[in-house]
Amino acid sequence: MSTLVAAFTGNNPAKMGLERYVLRAYFTRVLEQGTLRLQELTRGRYAFRLSDDQGGTGNHTGLEIDVYDDQVGGTRSVQTLSGGESFIAALSLALALGEVIQEESGGIASMLCLWMRLWLAGSRQSDDGAGGAGIH
Repeated sequence: MSTLVAAFTGNNPAKMGLERYVLRAYFTRVLEQGTLRLQELTRGRYAFRLSDDQGGTGNHTGLEIDVYDDQVGGTRSVQTLSGGESFIAALSLALALGEVIQEESGGIASMLCLWMRLWLAGSRQSDDGAGGAGIH
């Protein structure tokens, strides 16, 4: 029972409670999506990394972000990015968060269904001799 309590409260080697562990799992997905955007916007220079620092008291929550800088060949804190780099990083994360939320809420499936309906409607019009696959 004490092991279970330790897991929930964060009294464990990772110093991370269950809630923070779940948040970290979702946040990892956001960072993965964000890295795709960030690498596209920075020509492959930067990639997001979840900090390896253990959670704990104070400012360390277990959700700190680092960036891998290809020009430096190492990982550094996002706090060392310039103003423009910070903007690009924030934009990448915002877009990634939107994508992950949309995936979770079925947005991708909804878009695919909409696309299929439009495609089927267009192909029916072509079969009926309507002259084209466009939606009228």
